[in-house]
Amino acid sequence: MNRTLLRQRRRFAVVGVVLALAGCDAYYDAARAAIGAERAAAGAPLPATASNAVAEKDTALENAWFERNFLQAYRRVGRHNAKWDAAVESFLRESAPSLMRIPPDATRDAQGRAKTILDAGCDDPMMLYFAARTWLLQGGPSRETSELFERAVAGMHDTPYPRAVARLAASGLRADYERRAEGTGKRAALDPIELRWFKESLTDGSYAPDEDVVLADHLLVGTGNELFERNDAAVDAAVQSAPWTDPWLRLVITGERNIEEAWNSRGTQYGDKVKGEEWKGMEESLAAARKALTESWKLRPDRPEAATAMINVAMAGGARGETPRLWFDRAVGARFDYMLAYDALKDALRARWSGDPGALLAFARECAATRRFDTAVPLEAFWAVEQMEWDAADEARGGGRIEDPEEARRVAEAAVLPASAYKSPDVYELISTVLERYRRNPGNDGWRRYASYQAYVNYKAERYEDARKELDNLSGQLEPDAREWVGGTLPEARIYALASPLGSEVKHVEELYRAGKLGEAVPLLAKARAGAPPQAQPYFDQRLAAGRIEADLAAGRVATLFPTKTLAGWTPQQGTWRVESDGSLVATSDAHGHLIAADAHAGSNLEVAADIEIVSTSNGQFQAGVILGRDISMESQDWLSFRVKNTAHEGRVVYFSRHFYKPAQVVPYTVGLKCRVVVQSWGGHLWAYVDGKPMVSDYVPEWQMTPGSYTQFGFGGYLDDNTTVVRYSNIRVRRLTAAPTPPREGAAAGKPAGR
Repeated sequence: MNRTLLRQRRRFAVVGVVLALAGCDAYYDAARAAIGAERAAAGAPLPATASNAVAEKDTALENAWFERNFLQAYRRVGRHNAKWDAAVESFLRESAPSLMRIPPDATRDAQGRAKTILDAGCDDPMMLYFAARTWLLQGGPSRETSELFERAVAGMHDTPYPRAVARLAASGLRADYERRAEGTGKRAALDPIELRWFKESLTDGSYAPDEDVVLADHLLVGTGNELFERNDAAVDAAVQSAPWTDPWLRLVITGERNIEEAWNSRGTQYGDKVKGEEWKGMEESLAAARKALTESWKLRPDRPEAATAMINVAMAGGARGETPRLWFDRAVGARFDYMLAYDALKDALRARWSGDPGALLAFARECAATRRFDTAVPLEAFWAVEQMEWDAADEARGGGRIEDPEEARRVAEAAVLPASAYKSPDVYELISTVLERYRRNPGNDGWRRYASYQAYVNYKAERYEDARKELDNLSGQLEPDAREWVGGTLPEARIYALASPLGSEVKHVEELYRAGKLGEAVPLLAKARAGAPPQAQPYFDQRLAAGRIEADLAAGRVATLFPTKTLAGWTPQQGTWRVESDGSLVATSDAHGHLIAADAHAGSNLEVAADIEIVSTSNGQFQAGVILGRDISMESQDWLSFRVKNTAHEGRVVYFSRHFYKPAQVVPYTVGLKCRVVVQSWGGHLWAYVDGKPMVSDYVPEWQMTPGSYTQFGFGGYLDDNTTVVRYSNIRVRRLTAAPTPPREGAAAGKPAGR
């Protein structure tokens, strides 16, 4: 599940893992007892007939804030030109809902219209900020997105926009750096600027005295919440010192800070390693949070913020008669569609906390039954079932209960996952009805989102023909979040394959493939492909290419990597990739550099060799290399890289590291624009050669590598401040059957050995 994670969910997603680990049973049992008490008093029914008055008032405040800080500010201090002024104002106005997280969604041509404005020469930092958000929302992270955020922040330094606007730009850039795992110190340089602009926004008129609700929203959700979590003490102090803030808001911010401090005191280690003073610090901070939040709620019971934060405090052990549901009822009694409260309660209702495996499903039915499709409340039924799905899979895989990483990996890989909840006819009907009603809502512009969700639900329910029909309605393309949930390299093609007349054979082949029976799987795949519809053929091509690489390696042959001169059998993760006629791989970097992985399971005893050529670099710097590991992606850490580099902060070096992180050992070497790299892995030990010269020998990484047949290989390098084109040629991959010896090959083809 890849929903935007609000603050409470993020915190308790971590807490749920931490407290379920071995050694913290006493605390875990106490929390379950506290939450389980609500089964005796289930709480009030959801106020389905509640007025929208509070929500409408909050939205009016947000709209007025946006009008003053964006539109009026642009007219007053923006970088004007008759060529773009009208288009900029129109674009800013259309962007307001997405900034405030209210319907309607931006139109699908918003990115094109933003590009037209920028191509006309507009360099206004506010417009650049909204263009960056549009690129991110509609196209995902990219180098262009990053550059737009950076230009927006640079422009805010010398354009007198309200500092709340400048802070939003800085926070957007900070979030972009986080997504990119930026590693050159840019986050550290930006952090004090972001915090300074926030503090200035409390005194420069960005917020009017009656806009406490707006400030609360900016600090409890989105990038402002991330700023708060990184600087909880400084943000709290700034809010307390602002003379215009109301006491109820000051107490909410203090309470949220106390909750953060509680978990900082306890830490994230296993429970049996938490010291007595750390438990004591946690309890004291939670007591302080309860005091501040309860006082805030008493001052303004008509506001949902304090009651929502108290759901989390009650989860950790409430006062007598106090349950998460009690505080949830108070929150939604104040504002029916305050979605932070729904997220917090869903965490509390998870079986690992409540002890009631039916609690989330009961809540899903309750949300759907409100029929308030003018709000996001019925959609909580879908998110509740998704939480059930995630928890069931997590429990089957060990659920963080195993301390040893390798044992945890073995248990997870051997796990038999439970049947999806969507295979239950009543659950399927419940969620499908909710999604259909949202699709039919006349005021909704995001029908593709709900159609994609329905295709995913059909896929999980193994109703593949229904999933295919939804895909056809979507012109064969799922929305990004649904693509991620279905998973795999080509999720749409996989659905089409499973929905084909040979769908049952496809499932059988996948079972053979997982069991390592390549000799049986590959011929069946080839047969199934012959009768597959065109939309399914990329799936078969991908599977066949990966299977044939594995078969070559298993037979002791050097693998044939690109027999069709396409990327079949490979998954690009970052950058743009192509295969040249001679079998070379060429990558153009994006905002995260370039990264590609072969889908084949090659095994951890492996030799990978390639000529690496830097075809071009926008600033003279570069890095590229060989990747080995499992689940090769920017989000995973279960892989390593050996890279050749020339960067401003490191110079010309080579080294192994986990992911693209900083290394434990650096080897200075005069890296040229073309070199031959050989990487060998055997029994958890590593060797690397550049141009025939040994760079690293018999190295056991400081982090624990995960050996086994699931190891993959690939190529890549991380960049966040320039664009490179890299060619990997003369690639040679073979499985090792004995401890490796130095390779006989020397320099890259066309390059003299030695430098």
